[in-house]
Amino acid sequence: MIRLIIAACLLLTLQGCTVIQSAQYAVARYCMLPEPARSANREAVALAMAPNRINIQCAGVDDE
Repeated sequence: MIRLIIAACLLLTLQGCTVIQSAQYAVARYCMLPEPARSANREAVALAMAPNRINIQCAGVDDE
């Protein structure tokens, strides 16, 4: 039983790192896009995620 709990904790910990790394990669790629591409991407993501919302702010860039 203790092994199962340790395995579950380890699995949850590793999943968190993977999600954070994936998000960092996706945001970095998004911020490298030119402004017109970011605008189109924002619209597509907004439609796909409605009624939820996501907001990414690129460092040193004023999109809106």
